[in-house]
Amino acid sequence: MKYFLCLISLLFGFHLGCSGGSESSIVAHFGDEVIRVDEFQRMYHMSGLAADELPSSDAKAEMAQKRQVLDERITQRLLLDQARQQGITIDVDSLQDHLKRLRRGYDPKAFKEQLARHGLTVRDWEQVQQEQFLITEWIRQTIMPALRITSDDIKTYYQNHTEDFVIPARVRALQIVVPTREEAEQIKARLAAGDDFATLAQKLSRGPEAAEGG
Repeated sequence: MKYFLCLISLLFGFHLGCSGGSESSIVAHFGDEVIRVDEFQRMYHMSGLAADELPSSDAKAEMAQKRQVLDERITQRLLLDQARQQGITIDVDSLQDHLKRLRRGYDPKAFKEQLARHGLTVRDWEQVQQEQFLITEWIRQTIMPALRITSDDIKTYYQNHTEDFVIPARVRALQIVVPTREEAEQIKARLAAGDDFATLAQKLSRGPEAAEGG
């Protein structure tokens, strides 16, 4: 695809034109639409934010990541165009409630710092969330009503895929973590004498699951 060559420019700092002349800021063409460098950068940084990872220092891995982000962005743009052409709109109050839920529990200052660490602003984040909200609303209004799954559909699927629902044998392991063999032997003796495992774990274990009883 045409945008593959553009990604070479993106990989080396966004300073080479992808098409030359006035189109030097264009990363990809699809149909009559284009994706420009600033839009691509925003989505690329958002992908890092979602994974809580900074860009890879490995050139090959970074190229693969950028190709994936660009593919996903093209798909998003096609869905957004479809939603807008069909007149799907967003209720502003519902959107604001959605954004508040996403940010619930985050300190505003820490949230801005986290975004800045990934090269983003609050406005960048809100714009991406608004677009995703519109896509979700389009799916809810146009796709979901056409999906009608009956009890017979569920039964038939189960009968044809029974192997997918087989749960293998499992065990639930508990542990008491102590720093010395001597302490372990003492705990072992107390267990043999009838002391409760969970109680000993809560009192003596150094493991992260101690409060839950080992």
